[in-house]
Amino acid sequence: MYSSRKGRPNPALLLKSARLVNQRRIIYVRLGPDGLRALVRGDNDIYIVFYNPEKGMLKCTCPAGMRGKLCKHALAVKTYVDTMYTRTRMYVDQPKPPSSALSVSRIHHA
Repeated sequence: MYSSRKGRPNPALLLKSARLVNQRRIIYVRLGPDGLRALVRGDNDIYIVFYNPEKGMLKCTCPAGMRGKLCKHALAVKTYVDTMYTRTRMYVDQPKPPSSALSVSRIHHA
Protein backbone atom coordinates (compact mmCIF):
# COMPACT_ATOMS: atom_id res chain seq x y z
CA MET A 1 0.00 0.00 0.00
CA TYR A 2 2.95 2.35 0.61
CA SER A 3 4.35 2.37 -2.90
CA SER A 4 3.46 3.16 -6.46
CA ARG A 5 3.21 0.54 -9.20
CA LYS A 6 7.00 0.48 -9.62
CA GLY A 7 7.62 -0.15 -5.93
CA ARG A 8 8.49 3.37 -4.79
CA PRO A 9 6.90 6.81 -4.81
CA ASN A 10 7.78 9.18 -7.62
CA PRO A 11 10.30 11.94 -6.88
CA ALA A 12 7.71 14.74 -7.16
CA LEU A 13 5.58 13.08 -4.48
CA LEU A 14 8.61 12.68 -2.23
CA LEU A 15 9.45 16.36 -2.64
CA LYS A 16 5.88 17.46 -1.86
CA SER A 17 5.73 15.26 1.23
CA ALA A 18 9.12 16.55 2.44
CA ARG A 19 7.82 20.11 2.12
CA LEU A 20 4.84 19.25 4.33
CA VAL A 21 7.19 17.91 6.99
CA ASN A 22 9.59 20.86 6.72
CA GLN A 23 6.74 23.38 6.87
CA ARG A 24 5.46 21.65 10.03
CA ARG A 25 2.08 20.96 8.52
CA ILE A 26 1.70 17.71 10.45
CA ILE A 27 -0.19 19.28 13.30
CA TYR A 28 -1.13 16.28 15.42
CA VAL A 29 0.00 12.65 15.78
CA ARG A 30 -1.63 10.22 18.17
CA LEU A 31 -1.00 6.54 18.81
CA GLY A 32 -4.12 4.44 19.19
CA PRO A 33 -4.93 0.73 19.45
CA ASP A 34 -5.09 0.34 15.66
CA GLY A 35 -2.06 2.46 14.75
CA LEU A 36 -1.28 6.14 14.34
CA ARG A 37 -3.67 8.91 13.46
CA ALA A 38 -2.35 12.25 12.26
CA LEU A 39 -3.82 15.55 11.15
CA VAL A 40 -2.11 17.20 8.20
CA ARG A 41 -2.80 20.71 6.96
CA GLY A 42 -3.13 20.45 3.20
CA ASP A 43 -3.41 23.26 0.67
CA ASN A 44 -7.20 23.43 0.99
CA ASP A 45 -8.21 21.45 4.04
CA ILE A 46 -7.03 19.41 7.02
CA TYR A 47 -6.81 15.69 6.34
CA ILE A 48 -6.62 12.65 8.60
CA VAL A 49 -3.91 10.09 7.91
CA PHE A 50 -4.09 6.58 9.34
CA TYR A 51 -0.77 4.70 9.57
CA ASN A 52 -0.12 1.21 10.91
CA PRO A 53 3.31 -0.08 9.85
CA GLU A 54 2.67 -3.53 11.32
CA LYS A 55 -0.37 -4.05 9.08
CA GLY A 56 1.06 -2.13 6.12
CA MET A 57 -1.78 0.38 6.25
CA LEU A 58 -1.35 3.98 5.13
CA LYS A 59 -4.52 5.90 4.26
CA CYS A 60 -5.55 9.53 3.93
CA THR A 61 -8.90 11.29 3.75
CA CYS A 62 -7.79 13.65 0.95
CA PRO A 63 -9.33 13.19 -2.53
CA ALA A 64 -6.30 11.25 -3.85
CA GLY A 65 -6.19 9.06 -0.75
CA MET A 66 -9.91 8.32 -0.99
CA ARG A 67 -9.27 7.00 -4.51
CA GLY A 68 -6.70 4.58 -3.06
CA LYS A 69 -3.64 6.49 -4.23
CA LEU A 70 -0.55 7.24 -2.19
CA CYS A 71 -0.70 10.98 -1.44
CA LYS A 72 1.75 13.56 -0.15
CA HIS A 73 -0.06 13.76 3.21
CA ALA A 74 0.24 10.04 3.93
CA LEU A 75 3.83 9.90 2.76
CA ALA A 76 4.69 12.93 4.91
CA VAL A 77 3.27 11.25 8.03
CA LYS A 78 5.10 8.00 7.25
CA THR A 79 8.37 9.87 6.74
CA TYR A 80 7.90 11.93 9.89
CA VAL A 81 6.94 8.99 12.11
CA ASP A 82 9.63 6.66 10.74
CA THR A 83 12.28 9.36 11.18
CA MET A 84 11.23 10.16 14.74
CA TYR A 85 11.15 6.44 15.63
CA THR A 86 14.64 5.94 14.20
CA ARG A 87 16.02 8.93 16.11
CA THR A 88 14.39 7.74 19.33
CA ARG A 89 15.77 4.21 18.90
CA MET A 90 19.30 5.59 18.37
CA TYR A 91 19.18 7.25 21.79
CA VAL A 92 17.41 4.41 23.60
CA ASP A 93 19.72 1.71 22.22
CA GLN A 94 23.00 3.46 23.08
CA PRO A 95 25.24 1.11 25.07
CA LYS A 96 26.00 2.13 28.61
CA PRO A 97 29.59 2.23 29.88
CA PRO A 98 30.65 -0.61 32.16
CA SER A 99 30.38 0.12 35.87
CA SER A 100 34.17 -0.06 36.24
CA ALA A 101 34.47 3.07 34.06
CA LEU A 102 32.44 5.27 36.41
CA SER A 103 35.09 7.66 37.55
CA VAL A 104 38.73 8.46 37.06
CA SER A 105 39.02 9.15 40.79
CA ARG A 106 38.56 5.41 41.50
CA ILE A 107 41.91 4.62 39.87
CA HIS A 108 44.54 3.85 42.49
CA HIS A 109 47.89 5.44 41.81
CA ALA A 110 50.90 3.63 43.26
